Amino acid sequence: SLYGTRGRTMTGGMADAYGLGMVIGVGNSLLLSGPLGLFDNDVSNRSEKIQTFVLGSAWGGAVIGLLAADHIKPTRAQVSVTSTIGLMGVASTMLGFAIFQPDDLDGNTFALVTAAGLDIGLGAGAGFASKLDWSLSRARLVGLSAFLGALAGGGTSLLLIGENGDNNSGRLAAAVTLAGLWGGFALGTHLTSDMA
Repeated sequence: SLYGTRGRTMTGGMADAYGLGMVIGVGNSLLLSGPLGLFDNDVSNRSEKIQTFVLGSAWGGAVIGLLAADHIKPTRAQVSVTSTIGLMGVASTMLGFAIFQPDDLDGNTFALVTAAGLDIGLGAGAGFASKLDWSLSRARLVGLSAFLGALAGGGTSLLLIGENGDNNSGRLAAAVTLAGLWGGFALGTHLTSDMA
């Protein structure tokens, strides 16, 4: 990292994009290890294969994030919003599984669709964030609002359902949590609209 950035101007947005790329590389590699066959029957070197894949993906994601940020020149707030919407994408995917509860879903399909939710969320977040001139404080408040919305939605649904929940109650809880997540994001965006 020190060698690759020597003589370069490193902005806060570039550093944040480097860190985000590393996290996304790890997330994708962990989700895709199963579908790519790294959890095969040969357990003798399974751990080494997975660790090598995750480590390589982490560094690859970090480099891609840094190169993209060097070209795009995002602000720290734009990277923060991209990260928030990427996490909301993966959360929405998992809550969607809980709502629809497909019967024939195997582990590999679950992992592939979840990875797609993460990456589509990141792409949507990057597109949305590229048009923003938010401060980092506003971006963090909106991210916190999305988290608190999901927490409030999940907590409220659990209080309403209680201990006598069934399959449909689980679907309802996931739907309320999903609505809270996106509602919190929208409410946070609205309530911070007068920030610099």
